[in-house]
Amino acid sequence: MPDAFDYVKNNKELIQKLWLRELPIVSYGFVSEVIDKYNVRIIPVLQQESETVQEIDVTLLGLSSALFEVNIQPQEKDLVLLLAMNKMHPEMFNDIESRTEDDHVIFDNTHNGYSVNSMTGILVSTLKAASAIQVSVYKDEDDVILSASIAAKTAISSRKKFEMGFVSGDGKEHEVNFSVGEKRPININQRSKLKQRVGFKGVEKDEDEDERVEALSDIWYSEKAPIDFRSDAAINIKRDPDDEHDAPTVIQHGKGAPIYFDSSAPITAVLGEDADIEIISDAGIKMAFEKAFDLVFGGVLELVSRTAIKLFVQGTGLLTIGNQINTIGGILDIYNDILMGFHTVGSPAEHFTSPATQALLTAAKAIQNQVVD
Repeated sequence: MPDAFDYVKNNKELIQKLWLRELPIVSYGFVSEVIDKYNVRIIPVLQQESETVQEIDVTLLGLSSALFEVNIQPQEKDLVLLLAMNKMHPEMFNDIESRTEDDHVIFDNTHNGYSVNSMTGILVSTLKAASAIQVSVYKDEDDVILSASIAAKTAISSRKKFEMGFVSGDGKEHEVNFSVGEKRPININQRSKLKQRVGFKGVEKDEDEDERVEALSDIWYSEKAPIDFRSDAAINIKRDPDDEHDAPTVIQHGKGAPIYFDSSAPITAVLGEDADIEIISDAGIKMAFEKAFDLVFGGVLELVSRTAIKLFVQGTGLLTIGNQINTIGGILDIYNDILMGFHTVGSPAEHFTSPATQALLTAAKAIQNQVVD
């Protein structure tokens, strides 16, 4: 900008030209040094070859308001749009306006002026589709497309309620797709309650807005995507006890892939009075237990086989079949004792069991009828 020496040696036209020539309004330059997040040193692209390289300290402007702000960390060689803000005193050129008619006086005593000049900048870029984060808005036929491409680590945090919704307002079906590529593991760290509602229209507030809609949950895992579910707390899978809908819970498993259930703790299944268990298998059923196996039924236990039923104890263990009255082994002991003391009476032609033995056999038969049908 013109200085005091310029005012003395130049006429008013030259001074005005200096002001206009050296008064930057809009320009651009490249970042030569990052001072901090909001201040950088710029080398303007327009330089005089005869002068030393000019550098300007610039405060960066950002896109922001009282509710929203975008912060971008500047880097060296970033392009910056330069804006010059100027303020001149109303009496800045009084000396020029007060020239005498003979044009011999350059300044008079009325000169009282100043100029305030400061520079700000806005980060811009001439790169196309080369930034780490790109946001594009364009139109494809009748659809407006918002596309975001991110090649940087991304963190989204919210200190208050966070809500994301995909609502169709035109009555048409629009898919919502979330694709996660290979070598992109997902970690979800949850410190509070998780509630997922599927097949309900609207937000759960009252019965009027709790309308149920068709919403199938189809989860498909490939053979190379095993599921590892771990929990240090209780795991509850239950139907709503107040739900009057009788839709069944179905678990289907394909051929060739065995199912393993591994637990080192006790397993308890509690079923209601109307919750009958039915197992239908076209193949065999094998159950192996290293310790005692107890089956307790409140009703009749019925075993039906189209071929044969075998009960066999490996080793030297005992086989016990009976009820609270006696066991088959106990009944056999009774008959064995009767045979040991069996008596007959009468001549050979009229030989028959003694009345005492008949009484023992009758009592044994009565016990047998209470144990074996």
